[in-house]
Amino acid sequence: MEKQKLLESVRHDIEADISLAENRMTEFSKALVENPAYAFTWSSDAFVATGRWQVAQIVLSSFLNREDRDPLESLDAAIRFARKELVRRAESPEHSTSPQSNLVFEAVTSAWANFVRKYDERSED
Repeated sequence: MEKQKLLESVRHDIEADISLAENRMTEFSKALVENPAYAFTWSSDAFVATGRWQVAQIVLSSFLNREDRDPLESLDAAIRFARKELVRRAESPEHSTSPQSNLVFEAVTSAWANFVRKYDERSED
């Protein structure tokens, strides 16, 4: 895939991830007010959305939206960062006494893995 098209696709996907995650969090917030026990029973989607939102925000703000660096170089830098972050998270997994903290850690780790899987392969085309 041509690098410029790849970059446009990545930016579109990441912005879509943010929008979907924010919509899911809004739904969760409404469910939480209506029936907290039920909302927490089915809250795994909210944790996944949180992970995707966190990774998407980091990639956009730290890499793709930087004006001091070529966007294509920024994508490569984001992929390298994501790989390092996955190794760091694998070597030092979260062991909090807060189950929610552990779930967010897992969701963010999974989101980084999805980012690497999706864009590292595509960047080599």
